[in-house]
Amino acid sequence: MKCNQIEYSQLASPDREELHRAAYNCAFCELGLRWRWDLATFRELQRIPRETSGIRAYLERHQPHLLNAYEVGFLSDLIYETKQRFCEELSQRPDSAGLRDMERSDWSVLAGEAA
Repeated sequence: MKCNQIEYSQLASPDREELHRAAYNCAFCELGLRWRWDLATFRELQRIPRETSGIRAYLERHQPHLLNAYEVGFLSDLIYETKQRFCEELSQRPDSAGLRDMERSDWSVLAGEAA
């Protein structure tokens, strides 16, 4: 499943927080997961120190039915790695010179920027 046009267009945002949120939403779409994170949800999850722990918390709270079919660690890692691939692809674009550090940045850094 491809990332829809609106989500993909958000990957052109100059706002690093929005770029990461859009990358997550594209990852969900690509994986066939039918939810999206709004800004409030994303910021709430950023309070959790590690990204995979934040994903895990979201899955346990909001998508527990998926954990009947998938181990939570497997699914949170899959989501995280798919999101990272979107970030890596974005960092390779010629128009993203200021975003090269997106590739492996931690969302705790983004949470500090949003405060």
